[in-house]
Amino acid sequence: MTHTDVEWRALHTKVKQLVPKRLGPMMIIVGSPGLSLNLLIGANIFRLQQAATVVASPSEELLAEFYSYLVRSKIRINIYDYVDSDSDDDVNDIDEDEDMEEDDDEGAAELERARQAISLIFREVLLKLIPLVGAPRVLCALIPLANAEGNVKAKAANSELDDRWDNMDHLDAEVFYQRGERTMKAIYGTSLLPKIFDSFGDHKEDISFHEIFAVYGLFLSDYAILTPIQTEAVVYATISSLGLGAPGTLHLRGMGRILGASGQDTQSDEAEQIITQLTNLREAVMEIIRFVGDDYATRARLDKWATVDSMLREFGGWGEKETLNQHFKEFYPGRI
Repeated sequence: MTHTDVEWRALHTKVKQLVPKRLGPMMIIVGSPGLSLNLLIGANIFRLQQAATVVASPSEELLAEFYSYLVRSKIRINIYDYVDSDSDDDVNDIDEDEDMEEDDDEGAAELERARQAISLIFREVLLKLIPLVGAPRVLCALIPLANAEGNVKAKAANSELDDRWDNMDHLDAEVFYQRGERTMKAIYGTSLLPKIFDSFGDHKEDISFHEIFAVYGLFLSDYAILTPIQTEAVVYATISSLGLGAPGTLHLRGMGRILGASGQDTQSDEAEQIITQLTNLREAVMEIIRFVGDDYATRARLDKWATVDSMLREFGGWGEKETLNQHFKEFYPGRI
């Protein structure tokens, strides 16, 4: 089923209203003194959630359709050049829905930069989804996206491997393992994570190693493009869309922890703000699923999704306080 621009616009508006442009307060401080993750990341999160949720859907064409809608609408997206670590620009700064003029060379160049930015963040979403939905589903969404972007053969001939993967000397297994372990501790908490691993029984050592090294170390701890909260929002949207209640609940909690929640605090202004943000993020994913269709909504088992309140009752709170400070300083100096 192909959706009209009017339908995409209605979804776009509804989801954007649920996800605030600023998500915070953020507790992670990186780069220069005083620079925090309280940046313009919400604007990108609602698009990232849309991208991840449609990739996890039964339709192979929806991501390409979403891309084409954004390009036709000439939506302005200015994403930082992640190769330039000295950039002073806000990460993922987006001027919302300001139509671009293509009447002159400058306007055409700006539109092309926006297309490249959309392509870049969608590629990052697809990379994150490889360990979540599997490579076959990712490729089934990727190929229509490449076709929608146009000039497939020429772009393939000129494609270059990202610097993150191009230098084999930097692909250190121990480094991937360490960053994966730190990210998992930050998301799940040092007291809960061992309990999860212990539930694996005889499979514990092999499965936990691959969770730490591959799933998180290689994929979900790579914050060169997407920030931790953006990545966790993608993970939550994808897993929940698959109808997997328990993992979805864990990542609802994980988003709260990344936003700075800890302990049993639900009453402070900060905690109330985080609870509202998580509730809206949850509802935004549900809206995207309903947009795709009734079959998807049934498969996703929307009626079984944990609320923030039920999640907090189940786990007895947010868990001990952890941050990704050291993770960023060691693996992404000067970068968010």
